[in-house]
Amino acid sequence: MQRIILDSTYLLPLIGIDVGIPDEELRTLFLSKNKLFANEISIFEVLGKGLREIIKKKLPSNRFQIGLSSLRDDDSIHLITLRESLEYSSLIAQIYLSGLTDIPDCIILGTAIKFDILLTESQDIPQIATSFKEFHNLKILNWVNFKKKILKI
Repeated sequence: MQRIILDSTYLLPLIGIDVGIPDEELRTLFLSKNKLFANEISIFEVLGKGLREIIKKKLPSNRFQIGLSSLRDDDSIHLITLRESLEYSSLIAQIYLSGLTDIPDCIILGTAIKFDILLTESQDIPQIATSFKEFHNLKILNWVNFKKKILKI
């Protein structure tokens, strides 16, 4: 069993936003024996993206609400609080100063230090992480590599 921190991308389908990953593949992730985590900042991002899609009339409000409820009540995803993230504020600041300017990504990467795998579609995160010794034991994978190497599908 591996400890996996999910980037916001993998939470978006829960509220009805398509990210190009088939539902049955995502279901495999959520039903795996791995321990899944998400940072509360990812919930904030999901909320923001969902509301933008509702305003554009691309996402039904009721689908959004159902997804948020399931995210709130889902015990398979353990949340890292913003308070816990503050433990890594110095590292998060260093990540930002090294060129990763998306603040939520800085927070997600900074807290990923205590996990086995960071699952992300970001191309900037792996590039920045290579310059930090703190992340040498962290596997940073996108979906394609994750499903091949970890899920074996």
